[in-house]
Amino acid sequence: MIFALAHSGRVVFAAAGVMVAVFLTFALSGPLPPKEMGLVLGVAVLPDAALVRLVLLPVLLRLTGRAAWHAPAWLDRVLPKIGFSHR
Repeated sequence: MIFALAHSGRVVFAAAGVMVAVFLTFALSGPLPPKEMGLVLGVAVLPDAALVRLVLLPVLLRLTGRAAWHAPAWLDRVLPKIGFSHR
């Protein structure tokens, strides 16, 4: 878990930083609706990336273990079977 966060955490947080920068540029635009949208999205993305993606999700995956990757039988029948092979 620590290894995964060490390698993916920087990417997730950098992507969130880019999104915040782009959204906050909308806050500098002329009409009011894009300003509001840019400000709200810019403020919402950063805590989402910091708290949800980097803290809560790894904790929930650790607590649920293999059950986090379990698919119900009905969903397993509906989803297509995709195999990965190098042959």
